[in-house]
Amino acid sequence: MKSIKLSSVVMLALLFAVIPTQSWAKKKISLRYNLEKGSEYTFNIKVDQNMQMKVMSNDVNTNNVITLQQTSKVIDASADQFKFSNTIDKMVMDISSMGMNMHIDSSDPSTYAQGREKMMGEAMNKAIGKSYEITINQLGKITSMDLGNLSTALAALGDKNDQSSFTVYPENKLSEGDSWESTVKAGKGMVVKSKYTLKKISGHTAELSVDGTITSDGSNDKISNLSGIQTGIIYIDINTGMTTKATLNQEIKMDISQSGMTIPSNITSLISLDVKKK
Repeated sequence: MKSIKLSSVVMLALLFAVIPTQSWAKKKISLRYNLEKGSEYTFNIKVDQNMQMKVMSNDVNTNNVITLQQTSKVIDASADQFKFSNTIDKMVMDISSMGMNMHIDSSDPSTYAQGREKMMGEAMNKAIGKSYEITINQLGKITSMDLGNLSTALAALGDKNDQSSFTVYPENKLSEGDSWESTVKAGKGMVVKSKYTLKKISGHTAELSVDGTITSDGSNDKISNLSGIQTGIIYIDINTGMTTKATLNQEIKMDISQSGMTIPSNITSLISLDVKKK
């Protein structure tokens, strides 16, 4: 009799242990941007990129490591529109190619006092301390972008339809295992089609996996035969919709037209992002 009672207690305990887990697994969430006016975030971005090119039958390998710190402030907020003012605070570039190494730090003028470093450092510093504005809706779709406060040369690198900074969320609610797709422009002439999957909900954090393809939209006449893939993990603050951390891997093949030559190029990049609320 005691054995039966004990078995019943154990089964009941196991049942209550399982029920919350099952309920959580079936939990549905709506991913939306929900930001307060005046909120500030620090973005730390690192791009570690390897480029292999074939130039006049010669193999040229270049490694670029770029780190960037940016402050983003919500300067206006409504139920469906959020405007960010973004300021580039600091940028560091480490370039290694054909036995030559360059280290350029926007906060250290001695690293770009002369030579090629001076030209690149001066161009870099035209962006430091300058602001640009982006407005998104609650699903993360960019509705407007103003790059006017950046220099003309750097603003030319932007695209008013560039959506790569924000994950676009679906209209419907999501459970673990659900997926959705989004197609965005990323830089001049590139289109990224991504499939996002909600892998895990843990507290106020949503973990997303992303698998995507990279193609050309035909607008950049210096690039042809472009193809690539992008994979990674993104962590989202469910309360605000903001990315807190992300790691992306890119592999891109393309032909670059330069000085009358066609240069086959392979590019692999590891992109990491860390975002902190101030």
